This record gives sequence, structure tokens and C-alpha cells, in this order.
Amino acid sequence: MNKAETAMMVFPPSSIEDFLSLCTGQWMALCSSFELSKSENNWHSSEKSMITIELSSLEGKFKQVVINTTSNTATTRYFSLDGHFTSEDSSFGQWSFRTDGSLELTWRNLLREEEEHERIWFTKPNLRLCSKITLNPDSTLLEAKFHSEIRRLNQGII
Repeated sequence: MNKAETAMMVFPPSSIEDFLSLCTGQWMALCSSFELSKSENNWHSSEKSMITIELSSLEGKFKQVVINTTSNTATTRYFSLDGHFTSEDSSFGQWSFRTDGSLELTWRNLLREEEEHERIWFTKPNLRLCSKITLNPDSTLLEAKFHSEIRRLNQGII
């Protein structure tokens, strides 16, 4: 994505369609994880990765979002315009586009019986932030994550 394409995007996003469109592209991600179930020495980790996000429409009422990472894992989420989404990993949940331009996701993973809450927002068109918590079946905190993601722009463009 070049600067001209980025400038054509709606910022701040004013709808779920604008938000998902703004997410597309290549991102360098820095992630900090805090796992409360780990030992005292291993409770925190940080990693850097590259993420590619692609968006397509399905049958006019669904948006398909494919998220690929450098660890060769892919997540596909299907957003319906009625505020629900599903994932290929047996997750289903609700999304809410907030008046501040952020997206909040809440879902359950049926296989792991965990509930997750995620908030994604942009401070600039090329800077995306994300916070996520994972709860055990008894609603105790299992894990917290924070991501900062910087859009990778085409090289050679100033």
C-alpha cells in the first residue's frame, strides 16, 4: 500500500466497513503477553512479527478478514453486518463499532472454553493498537496482551 492509497482511506473510520478496510495491508507487530498461569520467571513474553490482513466481501452481507502471520498461521474471521462474527477455530462472538472509531470483539472459543475480549483502534492511519484479555471458564484472568502495529509502506516512497 502506498501513501496515496492510505490517504484515500477514511480516517478516523466511521463504520465497520471503513474500519476493516483500514486494517488491510502489511503490518509489523510488537506484542507483549502476560500469562498469569505461568511460573514467576516466565509470566511475560514479547515478540515481533509481520502480519498481512486481507479483506473481501461474501454474499454482500459478510466481510471475510484473513490474517496471516510470519509464523505461518492464518486466522479467518467472517463479520456479518448484524454485529456477529465467526472464526475457523470454532470461535463465535459479537463485534461492536464504537463512536470513538474503535472495534470491540467479544467471543468464546468452544474448544478451549475461554472467553476473549479485544479492543482494536487506530491513533493514525498507519498505527494500530490492540488490547486483549482471555478469561478462564470461571471468569478469572488467564492472559493479557497488548499489540502495537505499524503499517509497512512500499519501500522507495517518501
